Amino acid sequence: MIVLLVLVALASVAYGIYRSTDQKTIITQGGLQTIYGEPQHGLILGLCLLAGICILAIIPLLLVDRNRYDIEERERPRETERKRF
Repeated sequence: MIVLLVLVALASVAYGIYRSTDQKTIITQGGLQTIYGEPQHGLILGLCLLAGICILAIIPLLLVDRNRYDIEERERPRETERKRF
């Protein structure tokens, strides 16, 4: 899960940078200007927020002690068997 979150964070930041550095094309016809390829600031902000949330989600996953759960699961059946006798 951690690897997946890191990949999503990196991909979203990379795509945001790619979209923000894209060339703009300005076409003027009949007194009106049309701009193509302008960076979409909402998209870039959303991608940066997604990357930040992914990084924040990684922190609790790194702090979880997996061995603790394994030990507790092994001890529980033994305690119930002792109580039966």
